[in-house]
This record gives sequence, structure tokens and C-alpha cells, in this order.
Amino acid sequence: PLRTRLLATYLVFVAALFALGAWSAWRLEEVGAVSQHILSENYESVVAAQAMKESLERQDSAALFAELGRAERARRQLEEHRQRFDAAFDRAAGNITEPGEEAIVAAIRRGRDEYYRAFEDKAEYFERIEPRFDSLRADVDRLLQLNQAAMLRKSADANRVTGRSILMTVILSAALVMAGLGFAVSLSAQIDKAADRLKSEFVGIASHELRTPLTTLQMGIDLLQEQMSPQATDRQRE
Repeated sequence: PLRTRLLATYLVFVAALFALGAWSAWRLEEVGAVSQHILSENYESVVAAQAMKESLERQDSAALFAELGRAERARRQLEEHRQRFDAAFDRAAGNITEPGEEAIVAAIRRGRDEYYRAFEDKAEYFERIEPRFDSLRADVDRLLQLNQAAMLRKSADANRVTGRSILMTVILSAALVMAGLGFAVSLSAQIDKAADRLKSEFVGIASHELRTPLTTLQMGIDLLQEQMSPQATDRQRE
């Protein structure tokens, strides 16, 4: 029956819309997972590397203060920023996520130890301290650049996932619209066909029901014409 086909098609469209919504939600969740991946891994290392750079710069300033005879100020600043550097280094060392990052962290650890020893040995600034400072800062920069590049790459991946999700959603929505139009055209044709059939059936039934009494009337008229008096006027004959 037409009603059954309508109901079945409606249920199919409801299921298709539900599937499209579930798929879109899954793709959005995937995009969110990529973004969370960036935040939970590389962002922590970027923040740690920036903190190490800042602390290292302040330690270098402390070394210059020591050269200028400001020993007490140099000591306080050095102690404070060694603690900050070490804390940031521990965060970076505990968050190794990229290829090659472990080797860079190991280089920073060695450079830090050499830099600290140069201070403890009260080495001459330009001869031993500054070269170790430059080398250690370069290693920290490598760590920073590695994780920044990874963040950019993963962000591009997230953008690609988003773009594909939007495209597929548009395609699937367009497919549903086209399917709906096709169903509407098919349904219209079925309704027209059913209407034509009902009209034909009605005309046939009406013709049959009208023909039966008309036939009886025709027979009566024929009898009247046969038995009509020759003296009947034209009016009476009519």
C-alpha cells in the first residue's frame, strides 16, 4: 500500500539523518582529539623551553653582575633562576613526544651541567662561561623549534580533518536532498497513477449504474412509441 511505502521511506530518511549527525559528531570529536593532542604534548614542551630560555638569560645576567663585583646580587639571581631552569627542564624531560627530542633533552642536560660547573669553578666569563651559555641556549632553541614545528604540523592536520569533515557533510547532505527530490517525484507519479486508476474505476462504475436504468427507460419509450395513437399530436409524440 502507498501508506506503507510512505512510512518506510520516512523511516529510511530519519535513519539517514541520524547516521549523518552521528558521523559529523564523530568527526568533530576527532578534530577535538587532534587539538587536545597538540595541547597535551607539544604545548607543554614549548612553554618549558621558553621558561628555560628566560631563566638562562637571567643566569647570564647574574654572571655579568659577578664580573662587575655585584657578588651578592649575582648569587641571589643565579639561585633563583637555576631553580626555575631546572623545573622547566624537568617538565620538558618528562614530556618527550617527538622524534629526536630525547637527544636534544640529553644535550641540554649535559650543557646545563657544564654551564653550572663553569660557575662553580669561577671560570673567566668570556673564556668558559659565555661559550657554554651560547651552546646551551642553542640546544634550548632546538627544543623550542622542534615542538613549535610539531604544533604547526598537527594544527595543519586538524585543519585538513576539519575540511574533509565539512566536505563530506556537504556531500552527504546534498545526497539526502537529491534522494528526497527523487522520492518526491516518484511519489507524485504514484499518486497521479493512483488518481487516474480511481477516476477510471469511478467512471466505469458510474457508467454501469447509469446504463441499467436508462436501458429500462429506453425500453419503456420504445413501447410507448409503438402503441401511440395515430391521432397523437407532435407535442404528444415529443
